[in-house]
Amino acid sequence: MMFILPCILLISAAVLFTRWGCTWGSTKEEQQSALPGDDLFGVKGHRRIRMTRAISIEASPDLVWQWMAQMGRGAGWYSYDWIDNGGKTSAQHLVGWIPPPKVGDVSPIGRLEFVAPHRSLTWWANGLRIPGGNVRCVFDIHTRPEEAQTRLLIRISADASGPLSLLFLNAFRFGDSIMARKQLLVVKTRVERYRDRTLNPDRPESGKRDQYQWMASIYSSGEVVGKVGASLSRKWRL
Repeated sequence: MMFILPCILLISAAVLFTRWGCTWGSTKEEQQSALPGDDLFGVKGHRRIRMTRAISIEASPDLVWQWMAQMGRGAGWYSYDWIDNGGKTSAQHLVGWIPPPKVGDVSPIGRLEFVAPHRSLTWWANGLRIPGGNVRCVFDIHTRPEEAQTRLLIRISADASGPLSLLFLNAFRFGDSIMARKQLLVVKTRVERYRDRTLNPDRPESGKRDQYQWMASIYSSGEVVGKVGASLSRKWRL
Protein backbone atom coordinates (compact mmCIF):
# COMPACT_ATOMS: atom_id res chain seq x y z
CA MET A 1 0.00 0.00 0.00
CA MET A 2 2.89 2.35 0.71
CA PHE A 3 3.72 2.44 -3.02
CA ILE A 4 0.20 3.21 -4.24
CA LEU A 5 0.16 6.93 -3.42
CA PRO A 6 3.58 7.69 -5.02
CA CYS A 7 2.48 5.78 -8.14
CA ILE A 8 -0.77 7.74 -8.34
CA LEU A 9 1.10 11.02 -7.93
CA LEU A 10 3.66 10.04 -10.57
CA ILE A 11 0.99 9.02 -13.10
CA SER A 12 -1.01 12.19 -12.42
CA ALA A 13 2.08 14.34 -12.93
CA ALA A 14 2.86 12.55 -16.20
CA VAL A 15 -0.70 13.06 -17.46
CA LEU A 16 -0.70 16.77 -16.58
CA PHE A 17 2.75 17.28 -18.12
CA THR A 18 1.67 15.54 -21.33
CA ARG A 19 -1.48 17.65 -21.67
CA TRP A 20 0.61 20.78 -21.20
CA GLY A 21 3.36 19.59 -23.53
CA CYS A 22 1.09 18.56 -26.40
CA THR A 23 -0.04 22.16 -26.98
CA TRP A 24 2.99 24.00 -25.60
CA GLY A 25 3.20 27.61 -26.79
CA SER A 26 0.28 27.33 -29.22
CA THR A 27 -3.04 29.15 -29.23
CA LYS A 28 -6.47 27.56 -29.63
CA GLU A 29 -6.63 29.01 -33.13
CA GLU A 30 -3.29 27.42 -34.05
CA GLN A 31 -4.34 24.08 -32.61
CA GLN A 32 -7.47 24.11 -34.78
CA SER A 33 -5.82 25.48 -37.93
CA ALA A 34 -5.52 23.34 -41.05
CA LEU A 35 -2.07 22.18 -42.21
CA PRO A 36 -1.16 20.15 -45.32
CA GLY A 37 -0.44 16.97 -43.39
CA ASP A 38 -3.93 16.82 -41.91
CA ASP A 39 -5.26 15.29 -45.13
CA LEU A 40 -2.81 12.39 -45.28
CA PHE A 41 -4.78 10.20 -42.87
CA GLY A 42 -7.33 8.59 -45.16
CA VAL A 43 -8.30 5.53 -43.11
CA LYS A 44 -10.58 6.17 -40.18
CA GLY A 45 -11.14 3.98 -37.18
CA HIS A 46 -7.58 4.04 -35.82
CA ARG A 47 -6.70 5.75 -32.57
CA ARG A 48 -5.32 9.18 -33.39
CA ILE A 49 -3.43 11.96 -31.63
CA ARG A 50 -2.50 15.49 -32.68
CA MET A 51 0.09 17.70 -30.97
CA THR A 52 0.52 21.35 -31.94
CA ARG A 53 3.30 23.52 -30.52
CA ALA A 54 4.45 27.01 -31.49
CA ILE A 55 6.97 29.72 -30.69
CA SER A 56 7.70 33.30 -31.79
CA ILE A 57 11.16 34.03 -33.17
CA GLU A 58 12.71 37.46 -33.67
CA ALA A 59 13.70 36.92 -37.29
CA SER A 60 12.13 36.97 -40.73
CA PRO A 61 10.15 33.95 -42.01
CA ASP A 62 12.74 33.47 -44.78
CA LEU A 63 15.53 33.13 -42.22
CA VAL A 64 13.57 30.75 -39.96
CA TRP A 65 12.72 28.71 -43.05
CA GLN A 66 16.41 28.18 -43.87
CA TRP A 67 17.05 26.70 -40.45
CA MET A 68 13.98 24.47 -40.56
CA ALA A 69 14.69 23.34 -44.13
CA GLN A 70 18.02 21.82 -43.04
CA MET A 71 16.68 20.20 -39.85
CA GLY A 72 16.89 16.41 -40.11
CA ARG A 73 18.51 16.72 -43.54
CA GLY A 74 22.10 16.76 -42.33
CA ALA A 75 22.02 19.49 -39.68
CA GLY A 76 20.64 17.44 -36.78
CA TRP A 77 17.39 17.83 -34.88
CA TYR A 78 18.00 20.77 -32.49
CA SER A 79 16.66 18.89 -29.48
CA TYR A 80 18.51 16.82 -26.86
CA ASP A 81 21.42 15.78 -29.07
CA TRP A 82 22.56 13.11 -26.62
CA ILE A 83 19.19 11.38 -27.09
CA ASP A 84 18.28 11.71 -30.77
CA ASN A 85 21.54 12.71 -32.45
CA GLY A 86 24.05 10.19 -31.14
CA GLY A 87 25.78 12.89 -29.10
CA LYS A 88 26.60 14.96 -32.18
CA THR A 89 25.94 18.68 -31.78
CA SER A 90 23.32 19.92 -34.24
CA ALA A 91 24.60 22.56 -36.65
CA GLN A 92 25.02 26.10 -35.36
CA HIS A 93 25.08 27.69 -38.82
CA LEU A 94 23.44 27.29 -42.22
CA VAL A 95 25.24 24.28 -43.65
CA GLY A 96 26.56 24.98 -47.14
CA TRP A 97 26.27 21.51 -48.67
CA ILE A 98 22.64 20.84 -47.69
CA PRO A 99 20.44 21.37 -50.77
CA PRO A 100 16.97 22.95 -50.69
CA PRO A 101 14.29 20.47 -49.60
CA LYS A 102 12.49 18.53 -52.33
CA VAL A 103 9.54 16.17 -52.33
CA GLY A 104 11.06 12.70 -52.16
CA ASP A 105 13.74 13.50 -49.59
CA VAL A 106 13.59 10.99 -46.74
CA SER A 107 14.72 11.02 -43.13
CA PRO A 108 14.09 8.82 -40.07
CA ILE A 109 10.80 10.67 -39.51
CA GLY A 110 9.46 9.87 -42.99
CA ARG A 111 9.26 11.04 -46.58
CA LEU A 112 9.06 14.72 -47.48
CA GLU A 113 5.57 14.79 -48.96
CA PHE A 114 4.87 18.50 -49.33
CA VAL A 115 7.06 21.58 -49.73
CA ALA A 116 5.86 25.18 -49.97
CA PRO A 117 9.13 27.15 -50.11
CA HIS A 118 9.58 29.60 -47.23
CA ARG A 119 6.33 28.43 -45.66
CA SER A 120 5.63 24.72 -45.08
CA LEU A 121 7.26 21.28 -44.91
CA THR A 122 5.36 18.03 -44.37
CA TRP A 123 7.04 14.71 -43.51
CA TRP A 124 4.95 11.51 -43.78
CA ALA A 125 5.79 8.10 -42.27
CA ASN A 126 3.41 5.33 -43.29
CA GLY A 127 4.02 1.85 -41.99
CA LEU A 128 5.87 1.76 -38.67
CA ARG A 129 5.22 -1.62 -37.09
CA ILE A 130 4.22 -2.25 -33.48
CA PRO A 131 3.16 -5.65 -32.07
CA GLY A 132 -0.21 -6.47 -33.62
CA GLY A 133 -0.56 -3.24 -35.57
CA ASN A 134 1.08 -0.30 -37.28
CA VAL A 135 1.63 3.44 -36.85
CA ARG A 136 1.47 6.36 -39.27
CA CYS A 137 2.88 9.77 -38.46
CA VAL A 138 2.90 13.29 -39.95
CA PHE A 139 5.42 16.01 -39.05
CA ASP A 140 4.16 19.43 -40.19
CA ILE A 141 6.37 22.54 -40.05
CA HIS A 142 4.82 25.92 -40.82
CA THR A 143 6.07 29.51 -40.63
CA ARG A 144 4.16 32.75 -40.94
CA PRO A 145 4.98 36.42 -40.36
CA GLU A 146 3.99 37.89 -37.01
CA GLU A 147 4.55 41.65 -37.03
CA ALA A 148 8.38 41.97 -36.96
CA GLN A 149 8.80 38.31 -35.95
CA THR A 150 8.05 34.83 -37.25
CA ARG A 151 5.59 32.40 -35.79
CA LEU A 152 6.92 28.84 -36.04
CA LEU A 153 4.33 26.09 -35.67
CA ILE A 154 5.12 22.38 -35.55
CA ARG A 155 2.35 19.79 -35.53
CA ILE A 156 2.92 16.08 -35.07
CA SER A 157 -0.04 13.81 -35.76
CA ALA A 158 -0.14 10.04 -35.52
CA ASP A 159 -2.57 7.16 -35.63
CA ALA A 160 -2.16 3.53 -34.67
CA SER A 161 -3.95 0.22 -34.90
CA GLY A 162 -3.71 -2.96 -32.85
CA PRO A 163 -4.07 -3.92 -29.19
CA LEU A 164 -1.08 -1.81 -28.08
CA SER A 165 -2.12 1.33 -29.98
CA LEU A 166 -3.34 3.25 -26.92
CA LEU A 167 -0.22 2.42 -24.91
CA PHE A 168 2.08 3.37 -27.79
CA LEU A 169 0.36 6.67 -28.56
CA ASN A 170 0.31 7.77 -24.92
CA ALA A 171 4.01 6.93 -24.53
CA PHE A 172 4.70 8.81 -27.76
CA ARG A 173 2.78 11.87 -26.54
CA PHE A 174 4.76 11.92 -23.30
CA GLY A 175 8.19 11.47 -24.88
CA ASP A 176 7.55 13.88 -27.71
CA SER A 177 6.35 16.56 -25.30
CA ILE A 178 9.83 16.54 -23.77
CA MET A 179 11.72 16.57 -27.08
CA ALA A 180 9.52 19.00 -29.03
CA ARG A 181 9.63 21.81 -26.46
CA LYS A 182 13.41 21.59 -26.37
CA GLN A 183 13.53 21.62 -30.17
CA LEU A 184 11.53 24.83 -30.48
CA LEU A 185 13.58 26.58 -27.81
CA VAL A 186 16.87 25.56 -29.45
CA VAL A 187 15.68 26.67 -32.89
CA LYS A 188 14.67 30.05 -31.47
CA THR A 189 18.05 30.47 -29.75
CA ARG A 190 20.07 29.43 -32.80
CA VAL A 191 18.17 31.61 -35.26
CA GLU A 192 18.26 34.71 -33.04
CA ARG A 193 21.92 34.24 -32.06
CA TYR A 194 23.51 33.06 -35.30
CA ARG A 195 21.11 34.54 -37.87
CA ASP A 196 22.26 33.80 -41.43
CA ARG A 197 25.87 32.88 -40.80
CA THR A 198 27.16 30.20 -43.17
CA LEU A 199 30.14 29.04 -41.14
CA ASN A 200 30.92 28.20 -37.55
CA PRO A 201 34.49 29.20 -36.61
CA ASP A 202 34.40 26.84 -33.62
CA ARG A 203 33.33 23.84 -35.72
CA PRO A 204 34.28 24.42 -39.39
CA GLU A 205 32.67 22.12 -41.95
CA SER A 206 34.81 19.03 -42.49
CA GLY A 207 32.98 17.90 -45.60
CA LYS A 208 31.81 14.73 -43.85
CA ARG A 209 28.10 14.16 -44.33
CA ASP A 210 27.68 12.84 -40.80
CA GLN A 211 29.37 15.79 -39.07
CA TYR A 212 26.18 17.23 -37.58
CA GLN A 213 23.67 14.37 -37.83
CA TRP A 214 23.77 10.81 -36.54
CA MET A 215 20.70 9.16 -38.13
CA ALA A 216 20.85 8.86 -41.91
CA SER A 217 18.72 10.84 -44.33
CA ILE A 218 18.61 10.52 -48.10
CA TYR A 219 18.08 13.35 -50.56
CA SER A 220 15.87 12.87 -53.60
CA SER A 221 19.11 12.70 -55.61
CA GLY A 222 20.07 9.51 -53.75
CA GLU A 223 22.88 11.02 -51.66
CA VAL A 224 22.99 9.64 -48.10
CA VAL A 225 23.88 11.90 -45.17
CA GLY A 226 24.21 10.89 -41.53
CA LYS A 227 25.91 7.84 -40.10
CA VAL A 228 23.52 5.09 -39.02
CA GLY A 229 19.98 3.88 -39.62
CA ALA A 230 19.90 4.29 -43.40
CA SER A 231 17.60 1.25 -43.66
CA LEU A 232 14.74 3.20 -42.05
CA SER A 233 15.16 6.09 -44.46
CA ARG A 234 15.32 3.66 -47.38
CA LYS A 235 12.02 2.21 -46.19
CA TRP A 236 10.34 5.58 -46.66
CA ARG A 237 12.16 6.08 -49.98
CA LEU A 238 10.69 2.82 -51.29
